Amino acid sequence: DLIRKSIENENKLKIKQLELNQLQQKDLERANDIQKLSIKRSNSNVVLLLVLSALIALLTFFLFHLYKKQKSKNSIIERQSKELEMINKEVHHRVKNNLQVIASLLDLQSHSAKSSELKEILQESKQRVQSMAFIHQNLYEAEGIQNVDMKGYIDTLSRHLLNSYPLVNKKIEIELAIDSIQLQMDTVISIGMIVNELITNAIKYAFSNISNGIIFVGLQKKEDKLLLIVRDNGSGMNTNETTLPTGFGYKIIRSFCQKLKATMNIESESGTEISILIHKFK
Repeated sequence: DLIRKSIENENKLKIKQLELNQLQQKDLERANDIQKLSIKRSNSNVVLLLVLSALIALLTFFLFHLYKKQKSKNSIIERQSKELEMINKEVHHRVKNNLQVIASLLDLQSHSAKSSELKEILQESKQRVQSMAFIHQNLYEAEGIQNVDMKGYIDTLSRHLLNSYPLVNKKIEIELAIDSIQLQMDTVISIGMIVNELITNAIKYAFSNISNGIIFVGLQKKEDKLLLIVRDNGSGMNTNETTLPTGFGYKIIRSFCQKLKATMNIESESGTEISILIHKFK
């Protein structure tokens, strides 16, 4: 019995050892499978990383190509823009010179005119041409090629008009209150012609009985409108007048007011004040 029990115990131990070996074998196989899966995943990650790297490199090359192409286009556009600006400046310079030649011819013609009335007409025509020449001068000197700086333009125009007329025993000053406004040339021509006529009329007629005169010119932007004011401290208009003046200068003013879709108001108390409200401008 002892021998039999010993043999049985020994068999049981062998069986347990066999089972233990089988479990260890399964653990090894499971570890091996895990290692294979890890290697497979690692290889997949490497492949994915290589694909992503290739895509990033391709995208980088594509973007760099687009950047170079756009840079080249921008360079061409910038060069063309500078060339266009130079051409426009040259055009404005030549137009200004041509207008000044016309003004000089009118001035020469006025000196040879026998009639004082004809001489005055030629001089006024010269001033109108000169007022347009100043616009092209402003555009030629400006950094841009589209808009005119109204402050510089009206200052140049008003000083020129003041120096163009002989003031015997009179002292007339110009006061300006011009906002920093830039307008397109068509609008500036209309405003310039109006200002030219109003200042000219003030210099010629407002101070017949006054030795010290002041002409005020204001241009302010009020929301979507422009307000132009030309005022003098002269003798004023005839208080019995019930209609607007009908001279050629005022016909020009009314014509340009219509073009600007503007309304004009005249007050004559202590001097004359003409206010023009421009409803649409560019």
